[in-house]
Amino acid sequence: MSCWPRCKPAVDAQTFLISANAGPSQIAGELCSPWFFSVSWQGDQVPQAIGEYLNQKGVKSAFLIAPNYAAGKDVIAGLKENFKGTVAGEEYTKWPDQLDFSVELAKARAAKPDAVFAFYPGAAGIQFLTQYAQAGLKAQIPLYTAFVIDALSLPRLGELGARHSRRPALGRTTCPTRRTGNSSPTFRAEVRPLSVILCRAGLRFRQAHRQRGGRSER
Repeated sequence: MSCWPRCKPAVDAQTFLISANAGPSQIAGELCSPWFFSVSWQGDQVPQAIGEYLNQKGVKSAFLIAPNYAAGKDVIAGLKENFKGTVAGEEYTKWPDQLDFSVELAKARAAKPDAVFAFYPGAAGIQFLTQYAQAGLKAQIPLYTAFVIDALSLPRLGELGARHSRRPALGRTTCPTRRTGNSSPTFRAEVRPLSVILCRAGLRFRQAHRQRGGRSER
């Protein structure tokens, strides 16, 4: 769990720590702390929903591919928690410098699953989708993804992204970040203002505490 060593010093010092990015599920479980606040999601939450969606779609077997680091493992674990079908294969690739997925895609083709599930954020996701189509898998095996296609990657993917991704409609969200110019806020941008609001609340609490004669300087 890569982020816990960075969180632990603040938690041990009983200092509030606010996270604006996805966190590993353990921090909301066995390592839960009253000093850690996340305004974002857990790494396994979205794939848990996708796992249930695969069940609803009648998918009986799935080949899973993700990068070999904490977030990748948490995403795959989330999918497997709800997916009731068979895992036809599970591959973890080198992160962040592996951008050639030909070996993993060949294994997916050979496994002949009902579906492929992948998690690759950023540039790696664009490369994965492009190579998936180039390998001829687009017309053979349905692809489901988490955190691969968003407002940043979709313009670069064009029709490939629009037609290639199969994701459940998890509801419409309202982002407090205004659209400016030709750019659109991403789902990650939605949590940034919430972080600022929480920081301000914490500072106001500290000020009020000190005015009441509180001894704590944290």
